[in-house]
Formats: sequence, C-alpha cells, structure tokens
Amino acid sequence: MTFQLNKYMIEMLESPWLRRQVETHLIFGPLSRSLSFGWILLFIFGTYFLTTFLGHLSAVDIAEGITRLFFVLIALFFLKMPRYHQAALGWCIIKSVLALVSFIMLIVGGLIGFLRGQPDATHLTLLSLIWFPSLEFIPKLVENQKFITMARIVLSIPIAYFGYLTGNWFWG
Repeated sequence: MTFQLNKYMIEMLESPWLRRQVETHLIFGPLSRSLSFGWILLFIFGTYFLTTFLGHLSAVDIAEGITRLFFVLIALFFLKMPRYHQAALGWCIIKSVLALVSFIMLIVGGLIGFLRGQPDATHLTLLSLIWFPSLEFIPKLVENQKFITMARIVLSIPIAYFGYLTGNWFWG
C-alpha cells in the first residue's frame, strides 16, 4: 500500500504563504530543514501505544492498544512524505487544534466562568486570547513569529501561576 498526496494537497503545501509560515516558525522551521516530523509523531504515538501493554493486560487494554495503533500508522504515513510536507501538515494541524482549544477555552473558561463568577475566568480568558492563532498571520509579523511564540510562553507562565493560585486548577 502506497501513500501519495494528490496534486491539490501538494499545491497547497507548496504555496509561498504556507512555506514562509512554516520556515519562520520556532518549532516547525527547524523540523522542515533537519528532522522529520513523522519521527517525532512515531516516538510520541509509539510510546503512547506501548504504555498500554506495560500495565495489566485485559480485553479493554488490548482494545485501547488497537485504537492507539491507529495513531502509530498515521505517523508511518507521515514518514512517507518529504520533510517539508510533514512540517507543513503538522503546522496546519497544530494551528487548527490550537485555534479550536483556544476558542473552547474562551467560551467555556472565560464567558461561562464570568457568568458563574469563577475567580479563574480572567486567567483562562487571557490564556485563550494569548494563544489564539492571530498575530503570526499578519504579513509584516511573519518573520518575527519566533518572538511572538516566545512572548506567548513568557506571558503564559505568570498567568498560569496566578490561575493555579485561585484553587480551581488541579494537576495530577
């Protein structure tokens, strides 16, 4: 079984706008030049798959392992593409997921949190606005998106810390 991208997907991945976005990105830029994104996915999904079999084996664990194997196969499909196409597709997926998570966090954590009077609503609203994909799409700021990402990380640390201090966030 061979995996080939159709010509429309290749045209989309080869567009100058997307190439500029990917190559100037903090993470996907180096990935497009030196390391295959598929190997990173294979490591993550492979570890995720193997953790199923480290515990007790039951029918449920085997069923979970089979569903996790699906993601390993996705990583293998990524490895059949050129490095840049892997990085570009990964960039598109990450930006889409980030937009969706930020939007949900803005609505659920921010808007509903404000309506319920929760003390962490401000922190969740700020985090969702900071991480919502926006500034990096402005043509004049594309070359500086590495700094935008680093500024997002630096701003997120104190906001997450103060959000944690409200007592509504639990890790573990």
